[in-house]
Amino acid sequence: MKNKKDKVEKVDIKENWNKYKSDLKESFKKYIWDIKSGYKPLKPPKPEDLKTSVQKFIRTRKSRNVEAEIENIMFECGLYNSSGEYAYHINTTRDKDNDNHYTTVWRLPRGLSYKDYIDKKIYFANALTAYVNIETRKGNLIIDVFKGIIPERVKYKFNTIEYLDKFALPIPLGVTQMGLQVIDITKIIHFLICGSTGGGKTVLAKSWCDALLQNPNVILFVIDLALIDFVHVKNCAVFASELDEALDMIIYLKNEMTKRKYYLANYGIDIVTYNEKYPNNKLPYMVLFIDEFAFTAPGKFHTKHEKRIRNLLQGTVAELSQQSRKVGIHLIICMQRPDKDLISPIIKNNLIGRICFKTGDRGHSQTVLNCNDAFYLPDIDGRLLALWKNRLIEAQSLFLHPDIARERVKMFENNKNKIGDQFDPFSFLQFQEHEHTTKRLLPR
Repeated sequence: MKNKKDKVEKVDIKENWNKYKSDLKESFKKYIWDIKSGYKPLKPPKPEDLKTSVQKFIRTRKSRNVEAEIENIMFECGLYNSSGEYAYHINTTRDKDNDNHYTTVWRLPRGLSYKDYIDKKIYFANALTAYVNIETRKGNLIIDVFKGIIPERVKYKFNTIEYLDKFALPIPLGVTQMGLQVIDITKIIHFLICGSTGGGKTVLAKSWCDALLQNPNVILFVIDLALIDFVHVKNCAVFASELDEALDMIIYLKNEMTKRKYYLANYGIDIVTYNEKYPNNKLPYMVLFIDEFAFTAPGKFHTKHEKRIRNLLQGTVAELSQQSRKVGIHLIICMQRPDKDLISPIIKNNLIGRICFKTGDRGHSQTVLNCNDAFYLPDIDGRLLALWKNRLIEAQSLFLHPDIARERVKMFENNKNKIGDQFDPFSFLQFQEHEHTTKRLLPR
């Protein structure tokens, strides 16, 4: 009997081994991927029910009403509680003086805080293409919307006399989405103006000098060590172009600060209250503007005598920044970048008002504004960001042509004694006749 051999299929061992090897390799890759990033296969989304679809359609529809657009943003940002309740709209009012200004009032549901909305302010501003201010008032959420457009160029036309009823020292910041923004130096005290070369620092400073020269109760002190941009105000302001002259000027302001402190101590009030209470015997405000403050920093290539002068100058400016706000002496310092080697931290911390034009790197913006927003400003001459009291405002500064600035200054040259006979600051202009106190005051 013949043994029937079972038919055995030929198996290609090499092919099976390659297949097994590839499968093992793929599983190993998947295992490594799961360990590193927690990979999970995508699951198809569940179909929405009719109620959710209708609610999403209502919340995301385009509307001409400001309050409806704000509700859409609340939906997209997830500003609702676990029950699906949104902020309840109470009222919307429109400003009579500004048609682009809307004030909306909201009541918050349980489970949400005011901070949730304040943190999302940038999303409201970008979605509405407007300037948005969110704050709490009497237990309600107030959302102010300014839907104006910032122009790319605005000519300088500013009359200080029109604003003296509301402000003591009015100066034009620029045109924002809220319109022309006028600020009072007595409320913000000291300013720091920074930005890259050619951004618009000098143009803004010239417009501020023009606005201050129009004020009949202001004495302007200017330190321009470069002797180029502000030499046109030499005959109508207290002007210094040399380091010794600048030191004499600052020491003079320090002595004036001491005199005013003892004088106002008898009344127990600051200069703003004093001038309002005694309008016939006002004390003049003094504004010190320093262009390119970095030129006053001591460097390693300076002599010992020059280093002493520069250290004394920066130390005196630091004292003014700390103590001069209540006696009516204010500082406006302009420089490209406020590094710690160029400006003292004491001076920088007391310069509450920060104005920054477009910067070339994020670190520059971070140094001035504590954020990177100045780096992302558009490439428009005169576009700036202003920061004070945790408010960041984008504005377009007013453009004052240098030729027009010189012509306007001639109107103030014949009005030097506008303060009165009680104080004549312009006698200090004659530095040739003034006995310098620099050598006597330098530390030995």
